[in-house]
Amino acid sequence: MLDRISLTVGAPMAIKYVMDEYPERRMLYFKNAERERYMLMDITGGKQVLLSSDLQFDLLYDNEADTDIWDGFFELRYVTLDKDEQKVFNSLLDEWRVPSTRPAGLLRTIVGQKKHPRGGEYLLITIWNTKGAYLAWRKQPVTQNRFLQFEYNGGPGALVKQYEQLTKDEIITEVNEILAEEKEKDQEEWQKDF
Repeated sequence: MLDRISLTVGAPMAIKYVMDEYPERRMLYFKNAERERYMLMDITGGKQVLLSSDLQFDLLYDNEADTDIWDGFFELRYVTLDKDEQKVFNSLLDEWRVPSTRPAGLLRTIVGQKKHPRGGEYLLITIWNTKGAYLAWRKQPVTQNRFLQFEYNGGPGALVKQYEQLTKDEIITEVNEILAEEKEKDQEEWQKDF
């Protein structure tokens, strides 16, 4: 059972290194198409923390904990909540426990809390069947999409990242392409100097 989520962001070579070093871990691979950034999500759970980034979250909520839904379009929404906001946030999550009350296309919702002395730092992961379904939900006014009211460190708004999931083979292909490009550039530079 999932009890912790660990994330790291970096270059594809770094992601591939972790992937190669720890093949026994259950990992998900992502790319943020807008910024050419890659993310690795360790969903193995348990006490051992593999990734040394500051993005470690203890699981608080998972409306599909008994399933293995990990495919789709991912939105990661970071919010900072005071005690009153936590109550509102939790009541909104409770509405999504039943599939018929979720927005169209929403497959799974996971919430983690960052271990931090200040507390109140949350990661809301939503998994959608398509990017279009996510965008339709995202474009709703705050009166219909009440998750838009929450902010990150005083706002404005939440810190939102959108990721397309990649397969292990897609990561390997991208790394190989980047390495080939770098090798070609090095050869061009060497020829200029010669």
